[in-house]
Amino acid sequence: MINSIFAKELTRIFIALVFFLLIGRITGNWLASLSLVLFVYIVWLYSKLYQLNKWIESGLLESKRPAADGAWERLIFLIHQEDKKSKNRKSKTNTLLKHFQGIVRGLPFATIILNDMNEIEWANTMSAELLQIKPKTDRGQRIDNLIRDPKFHSMLLNKTENEIEITSPFSKEVTLSLRTLPFQTNSTLLVVRDISERTRLVSRQANFVDNASHELKTPLTSIYGYLSILKTSKNINKAEKEMIEDSFEQTESMVELIDDLLFLSRLDSKLMLNSLFETVSMASIINKEADKSSNIDTYSEEGLYLQAIKVEMQSLVKNLIENAVKHNPKGTKVEARWFSTDSGNGCLEVRDHGKSIPEEHLERLTDRFYRATDGDDVPAGSGLGLSIVENIVNRHGASLEIKSEKGFGTIVRVVFLLEHTLKRKT
Repeated sequence: MINSIFAKELTRIFIALVFFLLIGRITGNWLASLSLVLFVYIVWLYSKLYQLNKWIESGLLESKRPAADGAWERLIFLIHQEDKKSKNRKSKTNTLLKHFQGIVRGLPFATIILNDMNEIEWANTMSAELLQIKPKTDRGQRIDNLIRDPKFHSMLLNKTENEIEITSPFSKEVTLSLRTLPFQTNSTLLVVRDISERTRLVSRQANFVDNASHELKTPLTSIYGYLSILKTSKNINKAEKEMIEDSFEQTESMVELIDDLLFLSRLDSKLMLNSLFETVSMASIINKEADKSSNIDTYSEEGLYLQAIKVEMQSLVKNLIENAVKHNPKGTKVEARWFSTDSGNGCLEVRDHGKSIPEEHLERLTDRFYRATDGDDVPAGSGLGLSIVENIVNRHGASLEIKSEKGFGTIVRVVFLLEHTLKRKT
């Protein structure tokens, strides 16, 4: 077919050449002959282009398809084929899009597509129920004009993918979970879920733990006090003294467990977030905790402070250092460092040179009551320390990293937000 196309075009060129020679021979003016032949050929090309353009403008209607042969016929055929393929692709895409929209419309949570200006491009029907967004009339509206919440504005501004929880702007009884995800080029997918029931269940659970812990702490504190007095008594024999000391240690562990549960309960209820952040000297907190053991080396960068809730930072440092000391053989060297990273973020690092933690335990270390066992040994502690640490880290928007390698010990690193890190000249 290609050969026949070229044959037709060569025939046209040959005919034009014959006319050129014939006219030139008759008139004796070869330049005029060439000009005339070229003019006729250009007019013919223009007419073909005009017909092709009209056909394309008509939407490639078959009734207006221009008659042609040779290369023009081939060109028209290829355009027609590409148009058919394009329509097939468009039809398949539209079908998939309708399926996708049907699925998304039926999802039990709000789904909204935002452009790079945070304007609504599309929203499913659930958006109307949760956020009172009207998919048709609210298109082009800025989402931060509809949801006025500082945490949500910060999430949009920083383009973070972390999930946040806010009270619904339309009902104080409703708690919403919001998360943004990258979607196509320069677009964002906002997913909003109603988590009111889950929040109520968590609140009831926290209240139960809080009440139970308070009820248990009062009698345990009394028992702890009596046992501490009996332990120092001289009117008991050796066997009785051993039983009292054992009971004292068990009671002490129970008191610590209840204190940890109460602290976690306060963290979960977010009551402590009402406290204002203050300038905290991490160096002072680290040094105070390190004084409890002779095997702890400390380093604190001069003039480096943190905007944080002080009581939570005290608990954070205490739990990290106690973990490093308790879960290693006596005399193991522990290092606690407070410094700024290359990017300027405040960083708390606690490193021990003792036993490593098996890799299969690393992911679960922050689970409540989880204790990584090593053979038949039962680890000391309540299993709540790192859970408290993770909770505090999340509440301050920081990041937690735990690394452990055989022969090198374990490193726990907390990196705080740049805006919470303060540097003062000394």
